[in-house]
Amino acid sequence: MTVGSKGYRSRFALIIVAIAGMNIGYTAILPFLPQLQGELGLGPVMLTVFLLAYPVAKIISQWALGGRLTDRWGPAPTAAVAWIGGAAGMGLIAVADGADLAVAGRLVWGVGTGLGIPAIYRATGMIADHYQVPVARLRSIVGAGAVLTLAMGPAVAGVVHLFAGYRVVLLVGAALSLAGAGTVAYAMRLPAAAAPRAATAGESTPASAGRRGWALPLFVFALYELILNLLFAASEPLVPLYVAGGEEDPTGKSALILGVGLAVWVVSTLLSARVPERLRSPAAGTVSLLVLAGSCLAMSEIGDLGIGLIAFVVFMVAQGHGYLVARDGIDKYTDASGTVWGRFNAIADVGFLAGPVLAVAAHSMVGHLAFPVVGVVALVAAAAFAYAAGRLHRAVTVLPQPVPELSSRV
Repeated sequence: MTVGSKGYRSRFALIIVAIAGMNIGYTAILPFLPQLQGELGLGPVMLTVFLLAYPVAKIISQWALGGRLTDRWGPAPTAAVAWIGGAAGMGLIAVADGADLAVAGRLVWGVGTGLGIPAIYRATGMIADHYQVPVARLRSIVGAGAVLTLAMGPAVAGVVHLFAGYRVVLLVGAALSLAGAGTVAYAMRLPAAAAPRAATAGESTPASAGRRGWALPLFVFALYELILNLLFAASEPLVPLYVAGGEEDPTGKSALILGVGLAVWVVSTLLSARVPERLRSPAAGTVSLLVLAGSCLAMSEIGDLGIGLIAFVVFMVAQGHGYLVARDGIDKYTDASGTVWGRFNAIADVGFLAGPVLAVAAHSMVGHLAFPVVGVVALVAAAAFAYAAGRLHRAVTVLPQPVPELSSRV
């Protein structure tokens, strides 16, 4: 295969198709929660356990298993096992007739997802090496594909509920995930590089990225993404809570704002990968946090659709850029192994648990000052990240790497 070939596009198309089953299933089940609660006898406590079982299992699985298995087995076998696990979890919920089996299904599903995510990120770096493509471009495809497939879930639920229930959604998702196990096993099957990733033109790599050297950058960029996740997860309930006081179609306004925001996130992620590397630096990441803080202040007027929609669009542009800053940091300052990606995502995912808690608590205590409270969190995080990034720059020497001469065939 010729170096620089566009063959990576077909591989990534297969990866995105493979993740669709689990991602669509994850968000499509949410509108069915009242039906699921009634059929399975989920009281308030068990419903909370059911909802939290997935993210908690996912976090633990990424930290303890996903990254290590990726490094030991390789991304392709690990991803195949992950997708089979996800399918098994969805299948258990689909056939469950009580709370216990449904919670077990959520746990198995979460473990499967936690195994798969480090495999995806490790495979992305390997494919970038193989085809000599900037890794940021491929990471943007993964991020955009993930958000797009998650956003499809509610639309699928809206169609399916006309003739079937959540069990059909989950069984179809399980079937797609089983098929995905085969497609990722092919799409991720590439020879592991004998040496660390060669930089493409304009990129730089760490002078030392050994095991002892990645602890500081891992935590700096993982905590940065944790804040991004927290801000996004806080905005999801706050948008409808703010708009609910409006007189004209608050549900429709909330759906419009959130839907447009997700679409902008996809586009922003893809475009951010095309900007020069210096515009995805830690300094640029600090600017994104400041923009997020400012947009949160503006979203205190989100009930006004003109102001609210613009503010949320700006918020999502900064989100898309910030996610690539975090991933560029891991690629630049660590060995980007499966273990690193597993621990990075495990830490960052805590933001998805903390965000809704912050949002609901702030809204219940200070009402329409909740978005400014979230903005203050972003401001404090910007200052902390700027300080940590400065320490990181002094602690880790990053040297420009010449592009090695490569044969025309690999």
